[in-house]
Amino acid sequence: MIFDLRLGKASYHLYFMILIIQFYILFPILIKVYQTINKPFAVLAGTIIIRLVLNPYITIAYKDRFFFSYMTFYILGFVVADLKIKGHKVSSLTSNALYGLHILITAFYLAEGIRVILGYQRLISNSYKYDSFLYIHSGIIILYLSAHLYKRVIQSERIKSYMATMGQISFTIYLVHRLIMSIWHELPIYPVIKSLSMSLAFVLEIIVTVVLSIVVSIILKKVGYTFRNRTRSTVT
Repeated sequence: MIFDLRLGKASYHLYFMILIIQFYILFPILIKVYQTINKPFAVLAGTIIIRLVLNPYITIAYKDRFFFSYMTFYILGFVVADLKIKGHKVSSLTSNALYGLHILITAFYLAEGIRVILGYQRLISNSYKYDSFLYIHSGIIILYLSAHLYKRVIQSERIKSYMATMGQISFTIYLVHRLIMSIWHELPIYPVIKSLSMSLAFVLEIIVTVVLSIVVSIILKKVGYTFRNRTRSTVT
């Protein structure tokens, strides 16, 4: 299992753990280089060029699990954070344009998926290679909407508190949801439901996975807080 983690071959969604480890290791070096050059967009442009030029020549196994494949996104994060810290603001026109772009891309990939389901050819023959864009851009849209609702629409402090809690435990939900799914699949009732209706099995799996993942994540959060408080009180 340790070997699989090291190669980014771990089960299901845990392949990305190697990426996080690499980021933590390389972060001090990257931020030092970034601050030394001190030209955000020049660094970003240089990163994109290096990525495009060298990528065809990198043929190692699981190269999509290693830092170089995501270097542009790391540096983009640096640029956005840097500009925000320095007080730069994105105009509403730019923000709305980006939001609209995400909607268009999501709509396109949804349309492609529907065409395939209905038995038609894709509008772009090789678009299947980029189906992950649907999840990426639809996720960004959800974040946009959540931020808008949180800041400008929702007035209830209780609902805002719930949204904040979901944000705090979202990573834990991501980590534990596969375990919940695996347990659900092993229950005797699962094959019975599946034999009756695939649609019903699908809907129930989503509900069970989401609800139990949230419950488990909240419990783990409280256990973590309790453990930390006890540790601090012991030290002091």
